[in-house]
Amino acid sequence: MNGKFYIVEVGYGGDTFYQRTKERKRAQHHHLCKLMREQGWQVEEPIPLIFGHAGTLYQSSWDALHKNFEVPPDKLKRLFGRAQKNAAAMTRQIIIARRKMEQEGGEEMDTRTHPRRAHGARQGHPYTGERRTRYEQQE
Repeated sequence: MNGKFYIVEVGYGGDTFYQRTKERKRAQHHHLCKLMREQGWQVEEPIPLIFGHAGTLYQSSWDALHKNFEVPPDKLKRLFGRAQKNAAAMTRQIIIARRKMEQEGGEEMDTRTHPRRAHGARQGHPYTGERRTRYEQQE
């Protein structure tokens, strides 16, 4: 018998879709776990550690780290505090980048539906249809 493995899937998910994100993260490594078990490895079910986009910390993540890896509560508090600070800093950077894109593009930018606009991709003028990159517009 080979050693025991834990697969920890760390990720961010929408605060309103926690359960769906948790199930998706668990299913993501199903095939890998199956193959490892067939080879004689003892593999625990994948442990999803999900952080909300706004830095939300879920009790299930705390419990998983404390129960499975015996991480002491004071260390967990420090880890989760840093994760929250990181999420807040990243959110701030995203807002700054989006505001900059909006100012440079002259229109409201939605990076979910038009992600390439921020990278100088060709785009037509909203009224004339003239197509120039953002870099050509600056010349």
